[in-house]
Amino acid sequence: MDLFTTSLLFVVLGDIAQSLFKDVVKDYLRGKLKLLSKKPGEQKILELAYQDAMEKAFVICLEMLLTNIKSAGYTDEELRQYKSSIEAFMKDKLIAEELLKAIQEPDRADLPSPYLLKDRWTAVGGRTMPPSFQWETVANAFRRNAKTQILLSEELRKITTAKNIQDIQKALREHIGVKVPVSQSQYFDRMKQKFSCIDLLNLLPSSVEEPEPIQMQDLFVAQKVRTNPPPVEIPKDLAEQLYIDGRYDPDENNLTSQEKRQLERYHKDYLDQTPESVLDVIAFSSSRLIILTGEAGSGKSTLLRYLLTSVINPPIDHQTGKLLPWAS
Repeated sequence: MDLFTTSLLFVVLGDIAQSLFKDVVKDYLRGKLKLLSKKPGEQKILELAYQDAMEKAFVICLEMLLTNIKSAGYTDEELRQYKSSIEAFMKDKLIAEELLKAIQEPDRADLPSPYLLKDRWTAVGGRTMPPSFQWETVANAFRRNAKTQILLSEELRKITTAKNIQDIQKALREHIGVKVPVSQSQYFDRMKQKFSCIDLLNLLPSSVEEPEPIQMQDLFVAQKVRTNPPPVEIPKDLAEQLYIDGRYDPDENNLTSQEKRQLERYHKDYLDQTPESVLDVIAFSSSRLIILTGEAGSGKSTLLRYLLTSVINPPIDHQTGKLLPWAS
């Protein structure tokens, strides 16, 4: 279930819905899964799987809650009055624990408990529900949806429901090779977190405070490139290494006069090309497969970072409000 396709949640929480769910789940799971494994790789597998499952569990629970309210004849404007109550309810630790139990043991008919849901709503100061509202309906709808979507695989449930360290280790061994479903949005978030900002901290004096993050898309300037460099030229870094090893001397070669003239013509034809924006070259339909070459520091890695973040979040022309031509 995608946060952006759950209409009632979007009506109530607006654009903050996705980040709010992720923050609540991360805060609740922080440190809880480290007890199950000391290996970083295994911890990450558990973390991603449970984060995804918990986010979906919250979405299902709250969407069912709002659907129940909506069925009493409430308008969207009246639903928005529940926003602060929904946020407080989400952040309640006992609610998170109950939903975690529910996805770990999906066959239990008493999870999540409608009585606990009701008590916690009251405890956080939740807005009065309509007279026809039933917490039992919310809990039953959650169970049906959770079973249909299979929020957590059987292998992962075994790991966290194991009763002792031996059972945990056995479950982890059995889990090796099991594909963990991770949502596209989680992958995109991780890529944006890792690559979308430019790290200026290493370029500044130690006395300077950490600067505000600068987005790659706000600062990136496309390099100018030429296509089809001469194929007979030895790359500069390789030529230098061969020269150091005594295996290459640029002043001594066995080229004939005709070969030298041909090489010079290759160089001239290449240099006579008008440099083009690398983004325009990439956008050509004939450029489906590209080999990007350049000396160290010429911006190859920076370009790839920009392209990755642009696939996730296509860049917009701030003057027209439309996608940049190369990205459309």
